[in-house]
Amino acid sequence: MPDTTVSSPSPRKPRRGLRLVVWTLGVLILLLVVVYFVGTSSAFFKGIILPRVSKALNANVTVADASISPFKQVVLHNLKVQLGDQEALISAPEVRARYSLIDIIRGNIQVDEVALSSPTVTVVENPDGTHNYDALVKSGTEQPTETKPAQPSKPSKPTQLDLRKVALNDATVRQIKLYKNGNRDVLELSHVNVTAEDLKNSQTGKLAVNADIKMQNNPPAPGTNSLLQAKLTGNFAIGLGADLNPASIQGKLRLDTAQASGGMAD
Repeated sequence: MPDTTVSSPSPRKPRRGLRLVVWTLGVLILLLVVVYFVGTSSAFFKGIILPRVSKALNANVTVADASISPFKQVVLHNLKVQLGDQEALISAPEVRARYSLIDIIRGNIQVDEVALSSPTVTVVENPDGTHNYDALVKSGTEQPTETKPAQPSKPSKPTQLDLRKVALNDATVRQIKLYKNGNRDVLELSHVNVTAEDLKNSQTGKLAVNADIKMQNNPPAPGTNSLLQAKLTGNFAIGLGADLNPASIQGKLRLDTAQASGGMAD
């Protein structure tokens, strides 16, 4: 009878390769989490993003605080846009946007809300004809580089828009013209409320507007001083086509004058 040799199984080696893979994945996930929180933090936005925006616009763009969730929401507090030592061009206590980034990447612009709370826009014309927005305008007038004409392509599918609400709440828009003798003309729209709702392809949305108007002119002689106070209200139904071009606009706009004197008396 032949001898039978029975060998015992060798002990298993530790699965070092599997452990290494798991450890590497864990580190990568941790790094992604860290990058996400750093990249969406208020400090990163104010210290890295806003300086680049300011440089591109030739303006000083600042916020007091920012809350950013890249896929769904951005909230900015105390936004200010100022050019040099001029009066601030734009200031807003709060700017809020709620959206779906995934849908936007897919070509469907789905925005639940865009809201500006109590913003102030001030446009100033100095006696020498310059304005407090001149540097901002110059930043957008650089000579474009020459490009070859694009080859004709097949018509692309129109962008799908689902804009549920855009709101301008209690805004102030002020235009000031300064004269060499210290006089000034002021046109001010205060308590401006503009709301647009349900703007979609092949749908009819709503637009509501109301504002208080005050115009006070004090030009040097031989100009005539004038004063106008009025209230503006309007409501419209705006129909959009499948390609987002305006298809119809229906509504009314009303101007009620409360006071008019001087050059505005007639």
